[in-house]
Amino acid sequence: MLVVGDLVFVTAAHEEIGPYGSQLYALNAATGAVAWGPVELGGRNWWSGLAYDNGKVFALNGDNLMRAYNAVDGTPLWSTQLPEAFDASSPPTAVDGIVYTASYGWEGGGLAQQGFPISVEMQETSATGREPYMVQYFERAVFEYHPENRPPNRALPVPPHSEWPLPVGPLLQRIYELLE
Repeated sequence: MLVVGDLVFVTAAHEEIGPYGSQLYALNAATGAVAWGPVELGGRNWWSGLAYDNGKVFALNGDNLMRAYNAVDGTPLWSTQLPEAFDASSPPTAVDGIVYTASYGWEGGGLAQQGFPISVEMQETSATGREPYMVQYFERAVFEYHPENRPPNRALPVPPHSEWPLPVGPLLQRIYELLE
């Protein structure tokens, strides 16, 4: 579910075709009335992940099909088939016109290489100590968001440290303790 202004974007199971496939709806946040939809998303799962950025809603279904829709009226904008993956169970993230997603089984990383996220996105001083960046910790990696870089080099892994876990604040230290 996404709440953006006076609209709430949700996906729901497509009950007419069985346990597979989902549909996208935009609901009026004040009344709950359907503003637009349903929009058929398909897929091998009964849900699809959603993200929002700059007037667009992005939907990723279980068949790794990513689509963009106009948030105001649900008009389809584009669609692209992502590489085959075992599981596209993480919703996409969209920022500054770029849509990010992760999945099992893609070459070059994903969940198998980086692990699950173990923190929310947060501001921290760079590992090099130069300036604060938005970072997110994963089980086996840490990524910094560099808005000054051109795509696809905005989300970069933090250089390896001599110690692991990385030096962290009290919240992440507690998370590491719970994972041990």
